[in-house]
Formats: sequence, structure tokens, C-alpha cells
Amino acid sequence: TMLQINGVTLNIVVLFSLIIALGMLVDNGIVVVENIYRHIHMGKDRYQASKDGAAEVAWPITASTLTTIAAFLPMFFWPGIWGSFMIYLPKTVSLALLGSLFVGLVVNPSLASVLMRHRDEKKHAASAGRGHHPILLVYRRILHTALRWRTVTIFASVMTLVVITTLFAMTARMEFTPSTEPRRAYIDIDCPEGTNLETTDQVVRAVEKMVQPYADNLEFLIANVGSRGVDQFSTGSGGQTTHIGRVTLDFPKLEDCTVAPSTVIRELRDSLAEIPGAEIRIEQEQMGPPSGPPVNIEISGDDFAYLASVADEVKALIKDVPGLVDLRDDYDKGKPEVRVRVDREQAWLLGLNTQFIGLVVKTAINGRKAGDYREGDEEYDVTVRFPDYFRKDLTNLYSLNLVNVNGYPVPFSAVARLEQGAGLGSIKRIDRNRTVTVSADVQGATGAEVLDRVRNVMAGYSWPGVNVSYTGENEDMEETQSFLLRAFVIALLLIALVLVTQFNSVIQPTIIMTSVLL
Repeated sequence: TMLQINGVTLNIVVLFSLIIALGMLVDNGIVVVENIYRHIHMGKDRYQASKDGAAEVAWPITASTLTTIAAFLPMFFWPGIWGSFMIYLPKTVSLALLGSLFVGLVVNPSLASVLMRHRDEKKHAASAGRGHHPILLVYRRILHTALRWRTVTIFASVMTLVVITTLFAMTARMEFTPSTEPRRAYIDIDCPEGTNLETTDQVVRAVEKMVQPYADNLEFLIANVGSRGVDQFSTGSGGQTTHIGRVTLDFPKLEDCTVAPSTVIRELRDSLAEIPGAEIRIEQEQMGPPSGPPVNIEISGDDFAYLASVADEVKALIKDVPGLVDLRDDYDKGKPEVRVRVDREQAWLLGLNTQFIGLVVKTAINGRKAGDYREGDEEYDVTVRFPDYFRKDLTNLYSLNLVNVNGYPVPFSAVARLEQGAGLGSIKRIDRNRTVTVSADVQGATGAEVLDRVRNVMAGYSWPGVNVSYTGENEDMEETQSFLLRAFVIALLLIALVLVTQFNSVIQPTIIMTSVLL
């Protein structure tokens, strides 16, 4: 109910948090009920025993609960999108523990005052004999030995900690977001700028043909030409993006797969490299908050064309790094275009203007609405334009005659000429600096491992006037590690503060705090 009041739904992080809190939820109740039971055997009635037993341990279990909440408290200040994603963890655990404290101090004593039974002396004596249980006897021997060899016990504990930490550091593979078997994968196709829709469609069909052998292991296969489909992170649509396409692979539930989705993706990545005429990359659906690519190199400077050449050099340097796949950059070269250059002075002398010449060219190539055609309730636009053979060769524009304000024909070639060129591409800036980004995915290794290899390859290279930084998933991971380290230190200080307040001592909290490290 408390979670619902705070607007928290039962998502994966909340369920994970409840599992963490599950063992701690009963601790307060156990301590209170056990102490009430002890007071009953001291000869008190159930009401008085419940009252005295709960009061006696109220501050200790409150302090115990507060120390656990203190450990999670700094996580409320986790920055960025990962903080928005993970804030459910401290919120859920804190609410669960506060609820446990309320039940332990208020509900359990009430139940104990009504339901708890008093055992007779014989049964009590029998229960007291539990101190001779084999497990307790073994524990007693271990404790006796540890107290006899106190220095050795402490030294052995510390050395065990050092050995375990060293082994972990030597063998651990760090991964920011662990890879899982995906339910969906995307094959993105990027043909050269200016490629028409028919050519892009041929490449997409070639990709579909490559995917066909895996049809039995797919639930759906969806192809989009001229767009990325309904992906909200795609840019552009329709005629402006005739050079892009996407093939989406929907996998069935994992138990219904004959081949693991990750295996299909790996095999397809090798096969798709054989298709010429386009840049093709395959990406699997990511779980958790969005983060940058495992390898993301931002190249910043003033000259955008120079940055593009540096990006090409960087790609050539790292393309053979083991584990690196789908290498690409975001440099926008601009679309090829045909420009109509109007001689304004000559056009003015001949009774024409740029607006009229531009309108004629647009009508010849794209057409112009001449009227409407109605058929029943339906209405259609009537567009007039030149036939296909004329529009496919734009030099035919030179054969056009333009009628000036006096009604005399003027050859197109007398007032304008055609030029081949490229349209302006987009210029991307990060922190107000022009930036070209080189990015890649990884396969067969963790992102941290592959990034270390990339850094080693690029260690001896530098470019004047260019700043190279490693961002993406690496930046998110470093930010998270830095925050969690600070949060850990703050949590230790908060726990120590609660313990010092509880015991009014420094030595006792120090003894207790060793359990945190060990």
C-alpha cells in the first residue's frame, strides 16, 4: 500500500528490492517476540511481558533498522537517467523496513499479548537443554578457539579478505549492463546519400534473403524501406530518407527457440558483411535504461571536414581490434544535388525573375497541382509534370523555353545553368564544440575489455587541434562507479553515526563496523 501511495508500480527493480528486503523484514519481529517470550518465563503475564519485552528492545531494533536504511539513503541522490531507474531500490527497501519496524513494535506485541502461550516448567527445562545441541557444541568449540587465539583469528580474517579481493580483481569481468538473450534485433541499412527508394529496396530484399534460413527461429520478420519503422529514436522519414532501411527480427520466447537469439545475431553479422553497396549493422534490443555504445569516441575541433578525416583515420586504426563489430561514424556528408544557377542580371534584362524560373523548374520535375478530380465521395489531386524520360536527365531543362512578361519565349540556357554539388550536411555539436563520433559494438568480450584494447591502439596517436574523448557506455560506467564509491563512504559514516548515538561509545561501534568490511 505504501508503494502504491508513492506511485511505485511492481516493476523488475521493485521486485528485486523486495527480495533484498525479504530476509530483513522478519528480523525485528523475531527479536521482539523472542524477548516477550523471555519475559513470560520470568513469571509475568502476557500483557505485561509484551509491554516490557517490546520496550526493552525498541531502541536496539530501531537503530538496527536505521543503519540499514542509512546504507541505502545515499542512493536517493543517484544522478542521471540511471538514478531515475534505480531510485526504486532505496525507496522500496526503506519503506519495507519502516513497515517491518512498525509491525515489530506495534502489531507483534499486540498479537503476543493475546496468542502467546506459557510453557510449563518441565517443557521449559527441556527447552533449556537445547544448549547441548550438536550444532551449538561445535559453535562453542570454534568460539573457544577463536577467543584463545584472538590475534591469529583477526590476522587470518584480514588475510582471507585480501586474498579474496585479489582473486576477484584478477578474474572479474566488468560489464555495465549485462548481456541477455534479446527478444528483438534490428538490422539497419544505410545506403549512400541520394540513393533512390528502388535501390534501397533491393538491398533490403538481399538482407531478407540472408535472414530466411533462420525463419524457423523467428516469430516475425518486418522490413521497412525509406525509414526505421516506428522506432522513436530514428530520424527522418519519407522521401528525405530514401537511402535507409530496417529489418526487424522478433524472436519467440527463449524456451521455444531452437537456436539462441545471440547465436543468430552473431552468424547474421558475419553473413551481412558480404552484401555490397551499403553500410549494414545489426543491434540487439537492450534491457534497462538507454546508454551509449560500448565504444564511443568523440572527436572535437573547429574544422568539420578535418574532423571527418581524423574519424576515418581512427576507424582505420581500430577496425582490426578483436571483439570490435559494426564500426561507424556519424559524419553527415550531405546529399548530392543539382543546383540551378540563375544569372539574375541577364534574367532581369530578358523580363524574367528567379521566382518564376524556380517555379518552372519545380513544375517540370516535381509537378504542380492543376485541379481536382472527383469520383463519388472521393477527391483526387490532378498534378501536371513532365514525363519520366525528361525528368531522369535534367540536362533536358536546357531545351525549355520560358515565357517572359511580354509573352516572348526565352531559352532556359540563356538565363540559368545546372551545377552538380552536395547539399549541406548536419553539423553536430557537443558542449558547443563541433564533434564527429566514431562508435562500435562489441562481440565475444565485454565493452570494458574492448575499449581498453582500443585505447592501447590509439595511445601513441594525436592530432593537432583535435580533442579525443571516450564516452558512451564507458562515461556512464565511470560516472556510476564514482557515485557509488562516494555513496558507500557516506553510508558508512551514517551507519557509524547511528551506532555511536545508540551505544554512546566509539569502541563498540568500531567493533560492529568491522563486519561491514569483512
